[in-house]
Amino acid sequence: MFKSVFTILALFASSSALGASCFIVSEISGVRFASSDNYKQVEDGFKARQFKLIMDEANSRIDGVEIRCFQNSLFSISCMGGNKFQSSIEIWSVDVDQEKLHMVKSISGYGQFDGSRAFTGKAKEC
Repeated sequence: MFKSVFTILALFASSSALGASCFIVSEISGVRFASSDNYKQVEDGFKARQFKLIMDEANSRIDGVEIRCFQNSLFSISCMGGNKFQSSIEIWSVDVDQEKLHMVKSISGYGQFDGSRAFTGKAKEC
């Protein structure tokens, strides 16, 4: 299933010329529902950190993170990683007019980290 979803995203990303976008994202906060917290809602985030989010078709990436990413639209990417027993799937999007970042993430197979997260933050064009 994981390979099927990844293949579909890869085909979608390579089928259109979307153009590249770059954003500096920061002040990311939100909530998580993780195994370590018995899947109860807990505030989460990484406010002190900032990094580049590159949206460039099949070359899309999150600087400093080793995960495969593909561009969905001009201001949205999907990223995923894992193996036969573990997976992490993320969707990052930017509301350019509001300079807002939106991110959702699902993690499975990592024990106490299993669960989902939803974050918002600031996004400024590079």
